[in-house]
This record gives sequence, structure tokens and C-alpha cells, in this order.
Amino acid sequence: MAITQGQPLRELSPIRKQLDRLFEDMTSSDRDSYSIDEIKNEARQLVECGAVDDQQPIWVLCEFIAPGECLGMEEEIEKNHYLLREHIADLITNE
Repeated sequence: MAITQGQPLRELSPIRKQLDRLFEDMTSSDRDSYSIDEIKNEARQLVECGAVDDQQPIWVLCEFIAPGECLGMEEEIEKNHYLLREHIADLITNE
């Protein structure tokens, strides 16, 4: 099934389940830090499964984790000299 912008979430439930599994480790309640490698890996998987486009801004990744967990991810991204407004492609491409 191709994903289209504005598609109701109920139509994406199989994809949503896959995404939930992808971010299971990142959203656990005992998690208080994120490595940039883990974030890049998860972003790459989201692009590969079609949940996000690599031309979307990095901040879109926050939509896939619990709201309270997003701050840790944002801090790690900024600590590694990325801006949340940059494209996901900038984050996941090899340097």
C-alpha cells in the first residue's frame, strides 16, 4: 500500500505497528539518552519503509516517539551539529 499525505491513521495500522516496533527501544521509560548512531539507524529504517521521506525535516522523527522522549533525541541531534530543520537525508547519509 502506498502512503499518501493525509491518509487516515487507521489505514496505516500495519505500518504503524512496524514503526512502533522500530522505536520500541527508544521510547522505553527507563531511557534517558540517545546515541546519534541509534537515531540515524531508526531514521534510515523509517525512510526505507516509506513512513517518512528523506527530504522531510529531522524534527518529523519526533512524531514517531513519545512526546516526553523527544527532548533527549533533539539534544543528541543538536549536540552532533545537526539542525532540526535540516533534511533527514543530511542525517542519514554517509559522511
